[in-house]
Amino acid sequence: MQKNNSKNNEHNDCLSVLIDLIPDPAIVMDSARTIVAANSVLEKYSGYSKEELIGKSLAELNFIDEENKHLITENLKKRLKNLNIPAYEIRLKSKNGEVRCLEVKGNRIRSEGKSLDLVIFNDVTERSKHQQQLQQDLFESEEKFQGITNFVRDAIIVVNEEAGITYWNSAAEKIFGYSSKDAVGKDLHQLVVPNTMCKEGKARIEASVKTFAETGTGYFTVGDVELVGRRKDGSEFPAKLTLSPMMLGGKWCAIGLVKDMTNRKQTDQKIREAEQRYYALFDQARLGVLVVDPMTATFIEFNDKAHLQLDYSREDFKKLTIFNLEAKESANETKSHIMEMVTQGGGEFETLHLTKNGDIRNVLVTTRTIEFAGKKLLHCIFHDITEQKQMETSVNQERAML
Repeated sequence: MQKNNSKNNEHNDCLSVLIDLIPDPAIVMDSARTIVAANSVLEKYSGYSKEELIGKSLAELNFIDEENKHLITENLKKRLKNLNIPAYEIRLKSKNGEVRCLEVKGNRIRSEGKSLDLVIFNDVTERSKHQQQLQQDLFESEEKFQGITNFVRDAIIVVNEEAGITYWNSAAEKIFGYSSKDAVGKDLHQLVVPNTMCKEGKARIEASVKTFAETGTGYFTVGDVELVGRRKDGSEFPAKLTLSPMMLGGKWCAIGLVKDMTNRKQTDQKIREAEQRYYALFDQARLGVLVVDPMTATFIEFNDKAHLQLDYSREDFKKLTIFNLEAKESANETKSHIMEMVTQGGGEFETLHLTKNGDIRNVLVTTRTIEFAGKKLLHCIFHDITEQKQMETSVNQERAML
């Protein structure tokens, strides 16, 4: 017995010498998960001496928590089955409370006919801290990105080189009716392209996706494009798309900004209808209607009645100013009168106008100020009261004869 014990001691001493040659913390365990050897470097990391470690089972190690003990045990079992175990990380807490992150690499060794586990711990604490910081920075960046994009009222959509959706902001959810969970991973065109689109249009999009994957260019990738989108309920709406290609991870992707133009189109239509009504009334009015720039006395707009009642063609009338028509006041008096109308917001007065042929016409002028593009203009109505004045004169003459 003494001879066998002597051999065992020699064997353990030999392991201790060999394991001390390893520059990283290391232990040797038998099939019962009992430590049979540990190197001096592990003493520095754990704060425990070799004497405190040798003979202890893995379950008794205080510097490794239960979760990591379980991880080591499971991987040792796999190694017994000759399975390849890739390097993995555990946390080690020394006697003084310092926590280190260690990468574990295990190897099967045979000694004195026994199968043992050589476990080497590589200190990756700084690397782990760096990775954690990168993950934290990435998380904060994603939070900022989410916050910014969710604040935007337009849909922001990111697609990969195959037009698969990788990002879908809250505005996209509202505009298209699909939640981010429903949209991400789906083909963008199958999700939002109208069912009414012709086969040729769909084929063009499909071909463009292939070109985009190779070159980053293709259909819709330049400038703003007006198109029609489809909501989840199948309804279609006018939209404006701005697409920006970019390279990520060596592959093309695209960030798209989609603006729902429904309200804009409806507003534009109302404006067009209002303009049509205005010009219909403007052109069909029985009196001369003009819009005058008070600074230059030129005609911004005028209806047919305005130039016809003074015997001018439209082309000739465009070249005139109020000064060319006025037959009662001087240019300075007219200029002063115009500014008075602007200051007072409008007014009404009688004056005399010259026709193209030199005839004098009595005109009742009614004005009011309007504002367009931040500029004050005069809206004028020229009412030719020449015949009315002539009748008044005739009546007054007849009364005077009586």
